[in-house]
Amino acid sequence: MVEYCDCNIWYKKKKKSAFKKFAIFLAIFLLVLGGFFYYKNVIITRIFRICEDYTSVCMTKTLNNAVIATLTDKINYYDLVNVEKDSSGNVAFMTTNSFKVNVISRNITDTAQKSLEIELLEGVPIPFLAFTGIGVLSGYGNEIAFKSIYLSQVDCEFSSCFKSVGINQTLHSIYIDFNAKIFMEVPLGETEVLHKTSVLLCESVVIGKVPDVILNGNLFG
Repeated sequence: MVEYCDCNIWYKKKKKSAFKKFAIFLAIFLLVLGGFFYYKNVIITRIFRICEDYTSVCMTKTLNNAVIATLTDKINYYDLVNVEKDSSGNVAFMTTNSFKVNVISRNITDTAQKSLEIELLEGVPIPFLAFTGIGVLSGYGNEIAFKSIYLSQVDCEFSSCFKSVGINQTLHSIYIDFNAKIFMEVPLGETEVLHKTSVLLCESVVIGKVPDVILNGNLFG
């Protein structure tokens, strides 16, 4: 009588089963890893980009409204800048009214910051399909209010520029520069974005030759 040993068959089945389990584990691991990188590098980037665009628009609107609300009367150029001329009618030097500038800057900053904080509390409306990370679909779907967004820093300052508009005629424009740092956070991701926007406050044509040291400088620096 011949006895049959199935040890080899059992070993091959066990080896095949182990390989199959490893292949399944590897496939799941690669799928999870791929999903993680897709979420990290595509979906989060898409969400942050939408938030950046939205907050940029909000900042411009907020600053314009803050300027209008703060400066009920149109500001006069000579309320902010003193122009001294020599006997020939040329500009000898220019100075700023520091007190007036600081008051306006503080009031506009406070008003703009409060308004922007209220805007951010309401959240950024993001179409649902934007969470797929697919660009062509990012504008579709019901909007979800993304509220993990905060105002971390705000400041407001004055700047100016000179532009020649004729012989011994120089246009001096004064701007309010509004800077705000926006912090955004999602699971496994966060970023901080610096937004800058400027609004023309007032301008005037200065008659007389303006020295280069003034043209190339910053009165509000």
